[in-house]
Amino acid sequence: MLGAPALASKGALQRCRANTSDNAKQRGPDHSAWMQDFRRLHVWAKAHALAINTLRVAKKMRASETVSLRAQIVRAAMSVPTNIVEGRAQRSDPQFARFLKIALGSATELEYHLVLASDINAVNRSDFDRIIGEVVDVKKMLVGLIKSLETTRAK
Repeated sequence: MLGAPALASKGALQRCRANTSDNAKQRGPDHSAWMQDFRRLHVWAKAHALAINTLRVAKKMRASETVSLRAQIVRAAMSVPTNIVEGRAQRSDPQFARFLKIALGSATELEYHLVLASDINAVNRSDFDRIIGEVVDVKKMLVGLIKSLETTRAK
């Protein structure tokens, strides 16, 4: 059964907080600032929860005519947090911002695929509304972080 987004993100956040604390102890004091743990990013936690919830919805898409659409939905959903993670490992804010823009593009792609799935009745309306709300939230967070990184660079 698909849980509310808050439940998925709460569980993901709890696991991330525990992992982050353990990792911080193992890294020691010489951990470079540019290699900050991606799990500390709120936008990553929200994107991770979005991916989990989207995978749960995609599992319900059983019809053979939606196989390729389901694969596209899953790929786009997984790409959002993946690009945040990859970007966080970069050595500069401009490089990080570049990966955040890719994540934003993937979130927009996911949004379209979900609209299409809803229009052909491959996804029920309540699942669609919930996941689209999460997509919009993640997109807003990505735009805000991108703007913040670009503003900092301009100073």
